[in-house]
Amino acid sequence: MHTESKIVLTGGHAATTALATIEALRKKGDNKLVWIGSKYAMEGKNTLSLEFTTFPEVGVKCYSIIAGRLQRKWTRYSLWSLAKVPFGFLHALLLLLFIRPKVVLSYGGFAALPVVVAAWLLRAPVIVHEQTIAAGLTNRLSSPFARTVAISREESRKYFPDNKTVLTGNPTGEKFFSIKAKNAMASPPVLFVTGGSRGSQRFNQVVFDVIGELTREYIVVHQCGELDLARAQKVRNSLPLALRKRYEVMASISPLSMPAMFSKADIIVGRSGANTVSEVLAAGRPAIFVPIPWVQHDEQTKNAKLAERAGQAVIIRQDELSAKLLLTTIDNVRKNWKKMARAADILNLDKNAAEKLVNLALEQIK
Repeated sequence: MHTESKIVLTGGHAATTALATIEALRKKGDNKLVWIGSKYAMEGKNTLSLEFTTFPEVGVKCYSIIAGRLQRKWTRYSLWSLAKVPFGFLHALLLLLFIRPKVVLSYGGFAALPVVVAAWLLRAPVIVHEQTIAAGLTNRLSSPFARTVAISREESRKYFPDNKTVLTGNPTGEKFFSIKAKNAMASPPVLFVTGGSRGSQRFNQVVFDVIGELTREYIVVHQCGELDLARAQKVRNSLPLALRKRYEVMASISPLSMPAMFSKADIIVGRSGANTVSEVLAAGRPAIFVPIPWVQHDEQTKNAKLAERAGQAVIIRQDELSAKLLLTTIDNVRKNWKKMARAADILNLDKNAAEKLVNLALEQIK
């Protein structure tokens, strides 16, 4: 048992992976867990990140870090974000001097790099975990400072030093693996549409264009993001009352509630981030993925192809996405639902991934 060992988790867009790790750590008796990351989901917005809304509910202390990032698109916030980069390293050092962690577990993301470097300066061991089938920039920059790099997919190994890289799989919450298989779809079937934790306006627009047709055939649960919530509510209110009752909209869904949502769903439509794909495969639900095309190494397409090869998902390229194609694809998945649902017995690697990652971290605690 490693009771009361101070373990720092850090990163960005890692709420579900970190949550699975927290569950595994708690089973080992580790209760003194700390999260360091960005407090807000987007630069210049006051929407709290999923980590800051979720982790306090499970007893994890959260510390916000002043961390800047290099943005792909120049906005009015870019200069301020860039100016914060050097302050992030000093802030991380001060935080770790206060916390005195025995090990730091990083999931990547711009807020993680200052914490990793500060931990290395203080001689605290660092474990880096890469969720994607490729490799994020922060994790590649962090790897020289890490004792161990844990990867989710063998394809990522080439991006990291081989002598310190270990295949663990992608930590996925146990509740996703416990979701009961369905023998048939509900009547009417439940369509869960998600643009990721922040939503996707391009993706949402296509859904808005066909929501009338969709709600005639399905109950649609749409996680649309904060930016499109008002618009989604307006679209919902424009529907006839009978169809309005079949369209549920929300800005975001807590990772703690996501297993229940997956259990309810018959078909999942969304982006193909590494964690979403792992959860879809664990839950055994047929899916339609629309990968974000501009992410590094086209990693979302690679993630989606993993599920496609298993027979559990269909991919729509974003440059081909249209209202007509979305409707046709959903109809085809409905026709092939039983076959796709049976294809879900794959990726046993992820079932024990959280435990493997936790064991790597605990090995560093003496």
